[in-house]
Amino acid sequence: MKYKFVETQGCTAFGFTVNDEDLANVSKEKQKEIIDYLCEKMKEEIDKGTVLFSDIVGVFQETDHGSEKEPCDQCYDTVSWTIWEI
Repeated sequence: MKYKFVETQGCTAFGFTVNDEDLANVSKEKQKEIIDYLCEKMKEEIDKGTVLFSDIVGVFQETDHGSEKEPCDQCYDTVSWTIWEI
């Protein structure tokens, strides 16, 4: 383990730490180093099949989304979509 991330939520205790240091106190340079590390780990996990390619795209803000107005005549499901233009 190189990094330990802890997200705290609830009551008045909200925060995110990296190796027991509040993210607000982690320098931008160190944050970029951590992001580079996480990107390499994501590539490894995609290769193993434990992270999906679509999971990574999903962390970005979508450009558009929508759905068909009427459900399918055969299965009654409604088709929807999300678009990311990155």
